[in-house]
Amino acid sequence: MDVEPHGTLYSWTVVGHATLPGFESPYAVVLVELTAPVGVRLLGSYDGELADLKIGQPLTARPVQVTDEVHLLSWSHPETSKNPDDTDGAVATDDHDTEVGEYQ
Repeated sequence: MDVEPHGTLYSWTVVGHATLPGFESPYAVVLVELTAPVGVRLLGSYDGELADLKIGQPLTARPVQVTDEVHLLSWSHPETSKNPDDTDGAVATDDHDTEVGEYQ
């Protein structure tokens, strides 16, 4: 199943102290409701100013490689997430909808 890397902010929490290497505090973990398929929500880090977070705002995801084995989603405002290497392709998931893969 393919899912679009776009959605709206459903909720978030701010982590106030460092819990993982590579994540400088404070940082936000966001819960984003996807545009398609309807009713699916994904967690990820937020790449932006914490003061800019507002329920319902549009966000776009991109995969970020943390280690050789770990990839996470990073969500940002659509206008700040564009770069020349980005595509508007879908994010691939396995048949059980449990893992998010690379852009196709």
